[in-house]
Amino acid sequence: MANKRIRSRRPQETEDILAGLDLPTPKRQRQTTRRASEISEEIHRLECVIAAAPTMQRQRAISRRDTLPPLEDSRSPARRSRQSQTAPLPLNARRLRSQQRLMQGAQLLIILVAIAGVAGWMKQWLQW
Repeated sequence: MANKRIRSRRPQETEDILAGLDLPTPKRQRQTTRRASEISEEIHRLECVIAAAPTMQRQRAISRRDTLPPLEDSRSPARRSRQSQTAPLPLNARRLRSQQRLMQGAQLLIILVAIAGVAGWMKQWLQW
């Protein structure tokens, strides 16, 4: 069975429809009046918040500026090191750190080669 549109037996007259729209029920009228007053109060509240926003932001910045950072507990150095390791480093800091490690490795390699060279020279000339 196909879906069919079933029409009502008595068609509504346009005058009846318009008459129903013009005369709101008292309950609906009270609801719309209440809703309109709630919306106007909300608009007023938001306008006040928007107007006071720069002042509140400035006060928040001043109050943050006057506070001291929390004291670090000197009794637990492991706790501090764990906290510093968990903070993610920016990409440029990671690159700088890896370049420093690479340079230190190269320096270590140069020192080891120099020590081996000096030991070989000593063996050759001093006949160990």
